[in-house]
Amino acid sequence: MTDHTESASPGLQSGAIRIWESVLISIASSAPGQATAVSLGLLIPATAYAGGLSIIATTTAMLAIAWSYHRLNMWQQNAGGAYVWVGRAVSPYLGYLVGCLMLAGYLLGTVSDILPIGPAILTLLGFADVSNAGVK
Repeated sequence: MTDHTESASPGLQSGAIRIWESVLISIASSAPGQATAVSLGLLIPATAYAGGLSIIATTTAMLAIAWSYHRLNMWQQNAGGAYVWVGRAVSPYLGYLVGCLMLAGYLLGTVSDILPIGPAILTLLGFADVSNAGVK
């Protein structure tokens, strides 16, 4: 018999994320920054420079979240992030609910971002407006 003793160390294994996975993660991570850059350019002239307060408030909240994630990663590094931390600090059931909530949020957020883009790109490229195909 062969002895299969593997070290079951917690965390991400070395070489688990290759170049293709890194590219996908970086593309997915750049979308919020891109959306912020595009909307920020339109927000300032549309609000006649009164949008500064809302930008400061949202930036402060984002920095607080980033600092919290930093502190939690210093406490316990885990690829699962929020649902693992909640599951270990509060209860496994609540951690499971946080994971389900995050999954639903990502799915709904992605779908709601993508749905208007298809007809807009087709119209921009000069194809017929597919959203009014059945209306006469």
